Formats: sequence, C-alpha cells, structure tokens
Amino acid sequence: TQLLSVERDKRLNITHPGVTFKTSKLGESCAQSCHPSPCHHPSLQTTLPNTCTYLTSHFACTSCTPGIYTKQRNGSVYPGYLPSTDKPGCRFNMRLDDRGMPTCEASDPEVQRVCPCLTG
Repeated sequence: TQLLSVERDKRLNITHPGVTFKTSKLGESCAQSCHPSPCHHPSLQTTLPNTCTYLTSHFACTSCTPGIYTKQRNGSVYPGYLPSTDKPGCRFNMRLDDRGMPTCEASDPEVQRVCPCLTG
C-alpha cells in the first residue's frame, strides 16, 4: 500500500546527529559540496530541507513549486533553487518514485542544492 504524503513525511521527519545542511554552488553535486566531509545520503530522504519554509529561508525565493523528474532536469537534484531559468525559484521534491529521489551524486548546471554533510 502507498502512504498518504502527510504520513510519509511524518515518518521522514527525522534528523541525524552530526549532519549539517549546506547550500551547494550552482551546478555542484552534494558529494562535491560536502567534500572533504561525506554527503550523508540517508539525510537526503528526510523532510526538513524539502519544505518551502526551509527553502525560502536559505535561497532568494519567495515561493516554491514541485520539482519533478524529467529528462531535462533530473528530479534527484531537488530540493533546490533554480536562479537563472525562465521560471526561477525554489523547487521541492515530489518523491513520486525512485527516479525522483535525491542522491549525493546528482547535479544540474542550473540548480543549487540543499546538501546534508556529515560533520562529526
């Protein structure tokens, strides 16, 4: 069975000790952004950085839209910020299926990412 998104997000609303979220440079993967510390992949699955409240407090955007998987822009880079596209703004991750789940290695030349870096 599939969980309602509200219930799924409650289960994902966890924090990991020693993880700090940071903003990547434009086009940078989280693995690159966190280096020399490792990117903490399990934290990419949490709810915290995948909310409009979090995104608007860390990027120069005032609203958010869903960032979904497409061939042009892999959903695995979201949540994040697209500063210089025809539709600039923050994008949260819809997590529709495995293709859209964020990864440490994913990057897009037009996206700044929210990256969980293991600091401890």
